[in-house]
Amino acid sequence: MTLVAISKLTPFPGNPRRGDVEGIAASLKANGQFRPIVVQKSTGHVLAGNHTMQAAISLGWDKIDVHWVICDDDSAKKIVLADNRLADKGHYDVDDLTNLLQDVSDLDGTGYTDDELNALLDDIEPEDVDLPDDKPSLGESVISYNLIFDDEQQQDVWFGFTKWLKRTYSDKDTVAERLTEYLAATAGDRAA
Repeated sequence: MTLVAISKLTPFPGNPRRGDVEGIAASLKANGQFRPIVVQKSTGHVLAGNHTMQAAISLGWDKIDVHWVICDDDSAKKIVLADNRLADKGHYDVDDLTNLLQDVSDLDGTGYTDDELNALLDDIEPEDVDLPDDKPSLGESVISYNLIFDDEQQQDVWFGFTKWLKRTYSDKDTVAERLTEYLAATAGDRAA
């Protein structure tokens, strides 16, 4: 660990990322600094961790843990771009995320609120549904499905579509009901 005076460091000029400094400060307060910021040795520019540094300043820290990188200015820009963009391209396994969130003693310093956890839990469809022993009567429908995606892009499209269904058919309670409503509403379009 290399503790460096924050006064010797400079935010990366023109960093396009706007971070949640308040949330990062809450994490620093609850968890401490659990990874160093990345700084270009020749310039003192922060390549990864600009908002961590801002959060540390807001907490009155005068030193921060740094990992020095020796690189030219073009490589420094690429590191900034990669650090920002590649985080955006990731996604969460919602089941694993909700399990992890429920497994901690409290959400302080995690970046999540109880309301966000509850919203995630509300979006999870129950795995086991008790169906009646008798067959559904005319007009009732039972839909059971398992989806298998070839890649993450297909999965992202499906999740985007189901979010759209939820907004569009907000009076329906389940994905199956929303999908049924969508199919009924667009049946004429498909027949043409």
